Amino acid sequence: MLKKLQYHFENGITKSSNFVLFMLLLAALTAALMVLFEIALGVSSQDRFGDHWWTSLSEIIDIGSGDNYQERILDVLYWALGVAISGSIIAFLTAKVAGVVAKLNTGRSFIIDEDHYVIVGWNTTIFKIFSEITLANENQAKPTIVCINGMKNSEIRSKIDLEYPNQRGIRILTRSGNIGLESELSIVNPNQARSIIVLDDVVDSKFNTETTILSLRKLTEGKDIPIVAQFSSTENIKVLSSLSGSPILPVNKDGIIATITSQAIRNQFVTEVVMDFLDFDGDEIYFFPSTRVQGKSYKQAMVELGNVSLIGIREGSGGVCINPDKNRLIQADDELIVIATDDDFNFEAFDHDAMEKALNKVEDSEVQLQLKERSDLLVLGWSNVGQQIMDNLLPFLQEDSSIKVFYRDSLVSDAPDFSNAPSSMRTEIQRLESNSTEGFVDHIQQNEVSASLILGYNDRLDDADADTLSLMQTLHLKNAARESEHNEAMRVILQLNDGSKKSLVAEQDRSEFIVSDELSSLLMTQLAENPPLSQVFDELFSKEGAKINVVPFKVYQDHQKSFDQINTYWQLVVACLNLDHTCVGFIQNGELKLNPKKDSPISLSEDLQAVVIH
Repeated sequence: MLKKLQYHFENGITKSSNFVLFMLLLAALTAALMVLFEIALGVSSQDRFGDHWWTSLSEIIDIGSGDNYQERILDVLYWALGVAISGSIIAFLTAKVAGVVAKLNTGRSFIIDEDHYVIVGWNTTIFKIFSEITLANENQAKPTIVCINGMKNSEIRSKIDLEYPNQRGIRILTRSGNIGLESELSIVNPNQARSIIVLDDVVDSKFNTETTILSLRKLTEGKDIPIVAQFSSTENIKVLSSLSGSPILPVNKDGIIATITSQAIRNQFVTEVVMDFLDFDGDEIYFFPSTRVQGKSYKQAMVELGNVSLIGIREGSGGVCINPDKNRLIQADDELIVIATDDDFNFEAFDHDAMEKALNKVEDSEVQLQLKERSDLLVLGWSNVGQQIMDNLLPFLQEDSSIKVFYRDSLVSDAPDFSNAPSSMRTEIQRLESNSTEGFVDHIQQNEVSASLILGYNDRLDDADADTLSLMQTLHLKNAARESEHNEAMRVILQLNDGSKKSLVAEQDRSEFIVSDELSSLLMTQLAENPPLSQVFDELFSKEGAKINVVPFKVYQDHQKSFDQINTYWQLVVACLNLDHTCVGFIQNGELKLNPKKDSPISLSEDLQAVVIH
């Protein structure tokens, strides 16, 4: 009965005339209740209920009391005319105010802030960028971020407030406009910005990264404002990067995923180091003046800088050299490239009596170690990104490694290509029928697998469907591994397009690593904060450049002559120098120590490994 009454009531008052009648009826009933209440309290001053009711009603809706029926009729007429006229005026003013508020909410007013971050475009990586900018500015004034894209301003605001509610350490402003037009982009005052981030926009189906970049370059002409741009294709990256004016720092989404994923397959500790470099939670890479160690050799500076890890030199000409010659003298116009906890601290000098003597015993070495890992890799799914991962990975695998790929042929553009693999490496490709899991489940239960890589079918499926299929394959994979006698410790690397879905993966631990679009957001934020880092990351992430490696300490024991016994970290640094390796940390008892202080104690054991750049 209550539901029926509610249904008829809601339908009845939807018309404006019915609503007015309902409110008048409600006022009349309320007046009667007030009369009864006053009688119950003994405060009623009138004998007749009708007169008392009219007085109560006149007070509620401000009609006017009137002493007789004629006066009361006139009061009602005056009240109706007053409500009609004053209501019209109020409605007119309300509409005007609402129009002004609506105009403000369109996000078309000009930004007057300076030294702010500008984020052009929209995709889910924006929330990770907010988080990283907040972390990067913890010790500084509250940063301002201005976001502009093609959504309505109110929609942008509501999405941000919903997905990123904790904005205490950051100030976020939003604007709406066509992000391909110079006139629209000028609203966010880009020529006074600290840096500009261009996202691969998912709002506008006609969005073009290149056009937006060219418009921003025109607006920032004469200024040295970095434009960090997220690309989904490498086609125009080179030509845009070569343009003069504001530096354009490209971040290829698939490229960074391929690079980090290949690192994750090689060694979980290599991945931890890379992620430490990319995010602002922990140690990062910074540039510092060379004043303290000017005139000294690279190897001397490595040991003397007690609380940072020196990994390279940025020359006065702007060139970057990672892991330079250990005898290279540091010049006045050089900048030190170091791993440090923050960019606003004082160097701690480390001076040990035996240090100079040990460094003098470091000899030039012609030994070239082949720092390759052995892997028995299982791959589920395939895409063009998968091919990039394999191309990056193959040079770092031992020739007796094995790779087995299971994939659905109907969901890929090109089949896996292992023509660059050594002939002695075992590579096998097996096509799956529909959603069948029997093939790879049997493989896990019958063969030892060191790592499993689950790839999304991004060639043919949209991001959401590809992620769903990957998540389901992960569940099947883990169930099979638990039932296997020899794959309980198997490492799992999962690729997701939407990084926000990683919380859906249960039982995450150190053996599991998720690569997603968040990787590009981490790199973009690093470059927005410190543009010269692009050269450093290009070096570390390219196939030809210096690489992060994990090397067992016993490899160095046969080459180092500086020490009879090693028990302090600085001695490990010196030992690695004998093979021209820049040591940045060590691993012992399954724990990574990145950028430890030079006087940190270590103990020689079978599991001691050095983390080096070479």
